[in-house]
Amino acid sequence: MRKLIIVTLTLAAATLFGAGTAVAQPEKHHHHHRHHAVLGPSVHQEMYMQLLADRYAPETSGEWRKVFEERKRLMEAVKGLDGAGRDSFRQEMKRKFHEGDEKMQDHMDTVKQFSRAVESGDEKQIKEVLPKMLAAEKQFNKMLAETLKKAGKK
Repeated sequence: MRKLIIVTLTLAAATLFGAGTAVAQPEKHHHHHRHHAVLGPSVHQEMYMQLLADRYAPETSGEWRKVFEERKRLMEAVKGLDGAGRDSFRQEMKRKFHEGDEKMQDHMDTVKQFSRAVESGDEKQIKEVLPKMLAAEKQFNKMLAETLKKAGKK
């Protein structure tokens, strides 16, 4: 059972890593390219993070809910952009990811630290990194909001 929990949590962290980047990744199919973006954590990842918070940092449970609510709102706003605005948003997020934007790098470093803690199964490490992960997710939401605001003006 412990291995199942660790695997589940690791998958959740990996998915959050992907979700957190909000970067379009090319997906090749025979003779054409299709771009897609994972714009926010699914209900499953939200639930895993909420369960982790409830177990290891219950004082942060409410904050996690707010972070996910904000992320959903932001991603709905991205979907509401016109084609040029949505493309601008995605390109800017890609640039931040690939060019080592400091805020993006800080977020990615925290996600890696979180993934290592979950993989280790060490409760102390998980407890230590959860508040850092929460702060990183809040900062990521701010970055998304700033990028969204710029993309909406174009």
